[in-house]
Order: sequence, then C-alpha cells, then structure tokens
Amino acid sequence: MKSPKSLVRAAIGSAAIFALATSSAWADVKTALEEIDKIRRNLLAANATPVGEPKTGLLEKGHTISFDVPMDKGRTYELIAGGCKDAFDLDLAVTADDGTHYEDSTKDRQANVVFTPTESRIYSVTVKMTSTTPDNKAHYALLIFVRPPADKPAAPAPAK
Repeated sequence: MKSPKSLVRAAIGSAAIFALATSSAWADVKTALEEIDKIRRNLLAANATPVGEPKTGLLEKGHTISFDVPMDKGRTYELIAGGCKDAFDLDLAVTADDGTHYEDSTKDRQANVVFTPTESRIYSVTVKMTSTTPDNKAHYALLIFVRPPADKPAAPAPAK
C-alpha cells in the first residue's frame, strides 16, 4: 500500500504532465507542425525518409538556432520549417563548411530548402525567427527528409 505522501506526489506529477500536455506551448508547437504537414505528407508519399526526430522550440524575434546535420554526398535532402500562428516570418538556411549557403528567406511562416551535398559531411542548418507578433517570440518546427535515390526503381503497384 502506498503512503499518503507518495500518493500526493503521484497526483502532483500527473497534474504537471497534464498541464504540460494541454498547455498553449504544446498547442503552438502543434500549430507549427501543422503549418508544414502538407509538405511532410507529400514527401512521405514520395518515399522520402525522415532524418532524425522533428526539432521544435521557441525563438525570440531576430534569434536563430542551428543544428549540425550529417548529410551524404549525392543524396537530396528536403528541409522544411514552419512557425506557429505567432510567427510572421521564419527563415531556413543550410551552410556548408566552405561557406556555401542555401536558404529560403521568403516572407512567410514556412520555409523549404532542397539541397544535394557535393561532399559527405556535417552541415549547419539554421532556423531564424525573423518576425513575430508583438510579444516577440514564436514556436518553430523543423523536419528533415532524404529523398530516395533517383536511380532507385519505383515500388511496384499493389496487385488488385
């Protein structure tokens, strides 16, 4: 039998988890993911493979966050980022060690970069929160996919 003290701790822990799961912060991350969901579904339908887990977080206006992402020579990567309803402009860039820069800096809350590395190495992927609502911060989500090789034959159609 559990002591009253351990029951109280369990109840407090459950309440904290419930509060986090239903918080506006999670809702805003969910909104950011929904912003890029159509592209994600299209990539999955084209047999693209997700690279790692989605990266999500909160950025203040004008701030950036960078991730080191290993990429293989000759493979085509599609990187998509989206912001929540508080993000007015979110930018995305991929930078090679030699300084070569590929970016989407359109003025909206969704960014998409398609990149085929000429060398296998670690590349820097940067998300920038360029413009937000007056409270000066917004949530983002970043997904990275690798497309199937062009010389890979298409999967046969299912038998009817």
